[in-house]
Amino acid sequence: VEVRNIAFEDWAGQENAFDLVISATAFHWLDPSIAYKKTAQALTSIGAIALFWNEHVYSDASNGFFEEVQELYQSLAPQLVKDDEPPLREQKVPNKISEIEQTGLFGEVVYRSYRWDATYNSASYLNLLNTYSGHLNLDHITKVRFFHAIVELINTKFNGQITKGYLTTLYVAHLL
Repeated sequence: VEVRNIAFEDWAGQENAFDLVISATAFHWLDPSIAYKKTAQALTSIGAIALFWNEHVYSDASNGFFEEVQELYQSLAPQLVKDDEPPLREQKVPNKISEIEQTGLFGEVVYRSYRWDATYNSASYLNLLNTYSGHLNLDHITKVRFFHAIVELINTKFNGQITKGYLTTLYVAHLL
């Protein structure tokens, strides 16, 4: 394995070099007008693209935590607030089939989705939040206050644990 620390858009690429290109919860960060074409060029004639994401979705098991935590986001870390919408229902998560098909570079897109829940205590939930770029970029004082408030909310109002719903989506398509 060779690791290159470079933006995908800046990578010179290798034509016909790979049988499979995989992206895990990252392809959406790339410019689609560059990403799909460059990916297709890097694939061999039998090559395929496999893209997947883990989307946060509504879970009956969350018991209102995500609605309540929005108040903490609003007051302590408003720069992280995207909207006031609750997590999407599984059926409302946009899919990427047409985006992939409209490139004209790939054949039929095979789509799979897997709905699941994960339960977190306050420490494991903070560990999860520490993987999100917006949360990582909070200044130290804001982050300490915000995370402390989340821990208090989980430990006092949600008996020390919360459940988060996920939808893992997978898209696979072979090169035309």
